[in-house]
Amino acid sequence: SDEQVFGGTRSLKVAWQFLTNANGDPFPNAWLRLTTFNTANRGNPAINFDHKVRLRLYVPSSTPDFYLTLGVRETGTNADCGNNGGTSGGIEWIGATSAQPGPNAPVGKLVNQKDQWITVSFNVRCEPVRGFAGATANGQLQGSTGTVEQLAFTPVDPAQLGPYIVYIDDVETIAIQPGDVDDNGCVDDADLLQVLFAFGSEGYNPADMNCDQVVDDADLLIVLFNFG
Repeated sequence: SDEQVFGGTRSLKVAWQFLTNANGDPFPNAWLRLTTFNTANRGNPAINFDHKVRLRLYVPSSTPDFYLTLGVRETGTNADCGNNGGTSGGIEWIGATSAQPGPNAPVGKLVNQKDQWITVSFNVRCEPVRGFAGATANGQLQGSTGTVEQLAFTPVDPAQLGPYIVYIDDVETIAIQPGDVDDNGCVDDADLLQVLFAFGSEGYNPADMNCDQVVDDADLLIVLFNFG
């Protein structure tokens, strides 16, 4: 679509609405699977799990809030980044802190900013992981390579059936630069402030530079040693 564009001349427009059951009630575990599986162009693009996956989203104000989760498939591929990495191996949810309810509706990153382009990043190695599908899906990343298999859109309120409209642009992987909390390519005051504001936080946090689930002196030193 050329209705909303972050870079270039086109973005991917995704529009959907959730259904109700036979009684007219919303399904409590409804979610949308936007998958690369078996697609004709760039099917299951290969990625390195030591990189971040980043994309831009534009969500009109009429769209209800939702959670966004990244699904990766652990194929152990040797394909170059972006090429078809195969369909073997289990699927893990990256960034999913829980399910709402049951295993089929992952609760990932809250998307509630509207009428503007926003950046959503998944630090594959550092973020919470939950097993989704396949015999080897166990909530842990095994190996260093795999594929982008899907994006999952889960409504914050299952009663909000939609319609939902989301524009997606500039999907990419980026190498992790030590100390660059906000992924803008430079380690500066903004990164230092994010670590200071998050100091003492436990669990996943973008300011947790060494992925040990706590923002502390070690993370502050990483920013300072790479400053500038």
